[in-house]
Parts: sequence; structure tokens; C-alpha cells
Amino acid sequence: MMRRAASFALGVLLGGGYAHAGTPAVHDSLTRTQPPRIIARIAIETGDVIPPWSYEAQTASNPAVQWLYRVVNWSHIKTKPEIVERELLFAVGDTLDPLKLDESERILRAYPFINEAEITVTPLGPGEVEVNARTSDNYSLAPGLIFESGGGTSEYGLLLIEKNLFGLGKEVAGQYVLERNSTRNSTESSYLLQYKDPRLFRSHFALNSFLSHETLGDEVSLSVARPFYSVRTRLASGADFDWIEGRLRLWRNEFPVAELPVHSLVSRAWMARAWGDPFRRIKLSGNVTYADIKYPDPPLVSAGWLPRDTLRTARRSLEPTLALGREVTREFRKMQDLDDYGVVEDVEIGWNAGVSAGFGFPSRPTDAAYGVAGASGQWSDVRGAHVTVVRGEAFLRVCDDIGAGRRTWSNLRTSAFLHHYYQGLPRQTLALNVGWRGGWRMDPPYQLVLGGDVGLRGYHSNRFEGTRRVLINAEDRIFTPWRILTYAFGFVAFADAGYVWTQERPVRPQDLRADVGFGLRIYNTRAATARVSRLDIAFNLRGERGFLLALGSEQLFDLFNKRPTPTR
Repeated sequence: MMRRAASFALGVLLGGGYAHAGTPAVHDSLTRTQPPRIIARIAIETGDVIPPWSYEAQTASNPAVQWLYRVVNWSHIKTKPEIVERELLFAVGDTLDPLKLDESERILRAYPFINEAEITVTPLGPGEVEVNARTSDNYSLAPGLIFESGGGTSEYGLLLIEKNLFGLGKEVAGQYVLERNSTRNSTESSYLLQYKDPRLFRSHFALNSFLSHETLGDEVSLSVARPFYSVRTRLASGADFDWIEGRLRLWRNEFPVAELPVHSLVSRAWMARAWGDPFRRIKLSGNVTYADIKYPDPPLVSAGWLPRDTLRTARRSLEPTLALGREVTREFRKMQDLDDYGVVEDVEIGWNAGVSAGFGFPSRPTDAAYGVAGASGQWSDVRGAHVTVVRGEAFLRVCDDIGAGRRTWSNLRTSAFLHHYYQGLPRQTLALNVGWRGGWRMDPPYQLVLGGDVGLRGYHSNRFEGTRRVLINAEDRIFTPWRILTYAFGFVAFADAGYVWTQERPVRPQDLRADVGFGLRIYNTRAATARVSRLDIAFNLRGERGFLLALGSEQLFDLFNKRPTPTR
């Protein structure tokens, strides 16, 4: 229905924060075996979008191109040096620690408005060094046009995002959209506003605020969190609040068939503690969640459609939980051309696992206490040209809603994915995604869809629906040397397969849908958002025959499933 507020309970347990430690890189000739050295000076150089040392500036021989790059730099507010300095995990007078240098690089690279981050060491004299931190910026202002069509509706709008407001690392975003419904012959408007501050009042607390008025309802969200911003951080905490009053839209054969009114208020507070070596940590977190979810009005249902899997059970409860996890990080590997063109991507090698358990104390629908439980884990590795990430998680309620006629577990949600990348071919990355999602005995209306930009590019958006979903995508991402200004070009050959089904409709091999196709990729190498633009032509192989043209931004899937893509 609408964007949901992030939950920190298990995310913090399993390593929420900016970065984790890894095997130290060698800065110049410095190694950990040398005698201790003192940081006598720190030099910070913040480069513009097109700094003098960039590939674009070095290859710009045409005066018109040079002028254009000067205009780009002039129209962008460069990151303030103090913003870079505050992220450094060391200061003048500290003993030089290569681990802190490596982690500071990763923290800086994690910001979308920073294009590159490099920290080097220069000897000054006996026992003293100068640390040099050099960064360059991405172009942080992103205006955009919105056009979407499908299921009897068309949307037109404007979007404006600034990822580095006044060079201070803060983010603001606004959007305005007009939606035209040909079935109801109606036009409605919507808007959203968002503000993010990763270092509220220069502290390590991050603020994320969100306000939206959409055709399907209104939402207000606010979160404040102090994450595990460094591997040496021992305490983390936060709170978030999310209020929604709107309608949940359900689909059948790519058309909306129901809108179910819902009023939702969810608030959380959490605290976490870490113990042990930075490479091998144990984390314990406590979380208290208050939820009040109501379905006050009759659903709007299309004629001839009967609601399935939509119990619409109102709930008010307080859920305290504890989570315990183990995190082992062997190293970070700097790699390129995985999901983006030429960008250094830090690949974590290691594993983490955790479990959570607690109780719910409801006042609706019953007064009977119930249990909650969850588990999750992730493993990642790099072996030669092969990169693999596997993740899975499951959550459920136990002995729930006895008074409502159910005397066993309910609301079981599971998800898992396997991503495998191979880079053994010149200027190519073979990428495989195998994903799963499912829900059993759900209280709220629960639906998963496939089609269009959500996995199956050869079929219309929301073409298939159900409560369990399996999806397989394979891509050959070809990174060409062709560049125009700050844009690089690539191609992709792909194949998709998948299906969704319900408990009453078991999946059969003949139900599987598949498509193949090829596409163009345009990489904006100096953009803070929407760095990858996609144009795909997909030919479906099962069911209806034909081809579809699909446009989108960002990759359909990425290595760690972290980017906010349309598939999640």
C-alpha cells in the first residue's frame, strides 16, 4: 500500500550500522608489523563532482565539454570538509591503526553523495605520519518525471531529491503525483515529503522523517536511531513511530479487485549491546513494540470477487522481545562492476545468525497472551571470480488468538534469497538471483505479486498474485568501455522464471512462467541516486505470447538486497 517504517529490532542485532571490520588494507608501505606511529597531521581534500583527478576531467579535451563540467561543479555544493572529518575514526595524536583507516573509507563510501573515498598515509619523520583523506562527490540533486500506467490507472508527477543539502550530508525529498483512473473516471493527487539527517546535531543519532498523502491513504513516519556505526561501538538504541490511515489494494490478473481500509499505529523502542572482538561479536537486543491495527470500514470489492486470505483481524498488543545473535566477519573485499559501473563496492565476507523470542499482551482480539519467535541468518563469500550471498529469515506467532478460534501458530512469514555472481569473463558479470517469500495463516490481508518490474519482465505488472512466491533471475551484465560525459553504457541478456500461488492452489510445473530478453543499461557515474537506468525487451515463453518493453531504475536485484529497488 505505502512505504513502511523500518524496524530495527533484529536488524540491529545482526549488524545494523554503517560498516564492519575487515582484513586491513596496506596503506602505502605501512603494515601492522611496523613499530607504532603517531598521527601528527590529518589532511582532508574534498573534490567536486568532476574533480581534476577524475577520469572525466583527465579525458576532457573538448573546450565545450570542459565548460559543461565547470557548470556541473558550479551548480553543485561541494561536501564540507568537516562532514568528511566527522566520519573518521581517528584523530591527531592517535596511534595509527590500519583497521580504522579501512573502516573510515567504507563509512564514507556508504554515503550516496560521495563517489570515491581514499585514505592514505605519508611518513613525516621518526614515529610520525600524516593521514590524507580524499573524496569526490556525486551530483546530489535529482529531479525527475513520473509516468506509470497499468491496471486501469495512469500516474504523472514530479520528483525532487537532494542527497547532500548545502553540502552537509542531509537529505530532503518531495514528490507530487496525479493519478487518473479510467475505470472510475476520477483524478486524484498525492504528495510526499521526506527528511533524513544521518548525524542529528552532529551526534551518531540518525533521523528519518516521512509524510505522505496518497490516493490510497496517508502516512506519518518518524525514527531516531543510534546504530552500531563502528565495529568498536558497543551500544545502540533507537525508537520509531509509524501511522497509516488508508486502503490496501489487492490485485487479480493485473487489475485491482479490492481496496481494504486499514488504520495502523505501530511504535517501537529498542536497545542493543555488543561484546567481543570486532571480527567476532555477540549482540543482544531488546525491543518493545506497540501495535494498534483496525479495519474499520467495509472493503471495496469488485463484483464477482470473493476476498481470500484476508481475515482482517483487528489487533492491539504490546510485544516485548529479546534477540541474540552472532556475527563473524573475515574481511571486506573491494570489488567493481558488480551492480554498478566502475564503483568500488565493499563486499563483506563472513556470516551472522540470530534468534528472537518474546510475548504479546493483547487487548484485541483476545486477552490471551501469546508468544512470538523469529530467526535469521546470512552467509557471504568470495572465492576467485565467484561471489555468493545467502540469506533467510522466518517470524511467527505461537498459541495465538485462542478466543478467535485458532489454537496454534499463525502469521508465519518466511523469506530467503541466494545471489551468485561470476566475474571470470572480460568486462562481464554473470548474476543469478533465486528468491522466495511466503505467508501462512496471516491476520492481515497478505498478497504477493509478480509481473513487470517485480521479477517477470515479460508479463504485465501485477499479472500474478498469491501468498507464496518463487522467483529466479539470471543476467549477463556487460560493461562496455563506451562513455559519453558522465554516462557509461552496458548491455544485459536475461532470463526470468517464477510464479505465485496460494495454499488452496498448489504450484505445478506447468504453472511456472518464464521470459527471456535483452536490454540496455545507462550508468550515471556521478549521480547520488538512480545511478542505473534500464531499458529491457522481454519475450514471454509460457501462457500468453508476445513481448513487453520495460523501463526502470537501478538493477532488478543487487548483491546484498540493500538498494531500494521496485522489487522490494
